[in-house]
Amino acid sequence: MDINSQFFRFFKPYLAKAANTIQTGKVMIFVGINAIGKSILVEQILSGKFRKEFLKNQKVRLVFLSFKDRSGLSKEQLYDYWLTQTQKACQLKKKPEEINDFSFDSYLSEIVKGLGPDEKISFILQDAQNIFNQDNSFFQSLIYLSIYSYGKVSYILLSEPQILNVKNTGLQKFIQRFTKYKFTFLPLYDAKTSLADIKRQELLLGVSFDRYREMIIKYSRGLHGAIRSFCFLLKDHPDAINIRRLMKIAYNDKLCRFWVKEVLNSLPFESLRIFKEVSLNRTKFQKYKNSLEGRWLADLGLVKGNGELRFPLLLPILSEFSLKSEKEKEIKRVKNNFIIYGEKVNFSKKELAVFNSLYKKKGRVVSFDCLGDALWQNEPDKFSLWAIAQTVRRLKRKLSTYFINPQIIRSVSGEGYILI
Repeated sequence: MDINSQFFRFFKPYLAKAANTIQTGKVMIFVGINAIGKSILVEQILSGKFRKEFLKNQKVRLVFLSFKDRSGLSKEQLYDYWLTQTQKACQLKKKPEEINDFSFDSYLSEIVKGLGPDEKISFILQDAQNIFNQDNSFFQSLIYLSIYSYGKVSYILLSEPQILNVKNTGLQKFIQRFTKYKFTFLPLYDAKTSLADIKRQELLLGVSFDRYREMIIKYSRGLHGAIRSFCFLLKDHPDAINIRRLMKIAYNDKLCRFWVKEVLNSLPFESLRIFKEVSLNRTKFQKYKNSLEGRWLADLGLVKGNGELRFPLLLPILSEFSLKSEKEKEIKRVKNNFIIYGEKVNFSKKELAVFNSLYKKKGRVVSFDCLGDALWQNEPDKFSLWAIAQTVRRLKRKLSTYFINPQIIRSVSGEGYILI
């Protein structure tokens, strides 16, 4: 089996949509749960085969922007990364020395002006949900660039479900203008593509899963994340030859539990509430299946039309999930610890120092200098904006494992961070 060819065949309808977006200078938003296979779709879009078959070798600059594990970027960091990737894709020698709103807009505008009559540029954003904390000016820049490029600029966003009910007004305007809130939901793999994914995992892990293939295909239900998790677990537990044994191992595996939490945490609150209710009684789905939030569950592949849940792996974690709205989720400070739902948050020393500073001034901006003082009290020479940003990223990731929206911590351009 040619693994890449199978993935290409499977994603062909979605590649056709991506190609049409590029050729017409529009916007396409692909939505899928964590680890549904967005990265593999991106690989196909960036492949030479995609250019040859769909773009007919047209002059298209594909700028790939991966925001995987890049949540919490400041605007300057985002602009710098965006311009660096654009510089590489367009084979340019220089980018602005000073990074700000003006230089970002100017640099991209000059690139577009320099495109030939038949040239186009497309920005492909993987894990776009990680930049939803950016302010209006960023999204306004993307809107203007598209409008005044007259069809030469396109955007392809691949996002987790947070985008379905996003609160960022700048992003709302972007979505409304270009897609009118129409999303393309990514599918679960069919049996042949699931087999190709198993083959891919075999190559990555150096292990044969021949004896487990039927079980993996049957119980992964075509979800890339489940296939990957099962393969990793079977590598370490080759004696798990039946699904009961494998599921028991999965339930107790920290990485599996973390992944499941990320899937649940990415869902809009009302969809998650419905999901939990339906998990207890699938007939309840009948009253929700025509609602927007209910349809999202079906579109995301989490629930079948009859209310049956596709992925039993989610059930134990889902049953533990506390159904509280964002307003009801409170982080309380007890002495030197922070408590969420009665559970102590296991912050690292640096994470605790930063969160403590933000918590004391909740609703107000905490400057980079103040955060630096908290991190390196007696060692000012160690001050580093990069280190602060990395600590904030880890902090936000930690909060997400407790079902707290990581966007409660927001960057303030050129100033610091704020806990809202």
